[in-house]
Amino acid sequence: MQNSTVYILGLYLFVPLSEFLFKKYFDYATQKKLEKFKNNLIEEVERIKINETQLHNYKTKEFVDLLELLCTKILDKDYVKKLSSGGKEAKEFNKRINFLGAKIFLFAKDETVKKFVEWKKLWSQEPSGEDLVYCLAELVLIMRIDLGYTDTICISDDFLYTILKDYKDNK
Repeated sequence: MQNSTVYILGLYLFVPLSEFLFKKYFDYATQKKLEKFKNNLIEEVERIKINETQLHNYKTKEFVDLLELLCTKILDKDYVKKLSSGGKEAKEFNKRINFLGAKIFLFAKDETVKKFVEWKKLWSQEPSGEDLVYCLAELVLIMRIDLGYTDTICISDDFLYTILKDYKDNK
């Protein structure tokens, strides 16, 4: 009888103690899993930040290249005449535009891609003209927004004033 009492008393002590130990182990294991998940999440967020920064830098470079090409070449009437002749310069210009267009398609937002396509269609129809210049200004404004200036108050006219000497007179 004394053995059974010790046995029952042992059960009364063992069950709560084992429950306590199991709960502590479960809490510890859960905490470790949460810490690991948190650390993995932090690492992933850092990777995303780095990738976004690299993408932003790359996109900025491509936008600047496109802007340089369009503003320096298209606004030069002599150069546009050379392009109209269909010679070597025209082929090189079209090659650069197509390559930059492919990069824009990959890395820019949809609105930027659509406006570039609109500009390119206008360019193929009429390589000079008011509509083309206005479309270019709209494209630049959309690229500006794409680069993160989402709250901009600038308008297409602001850009045209910055690149055209006689915009005020010809507006």
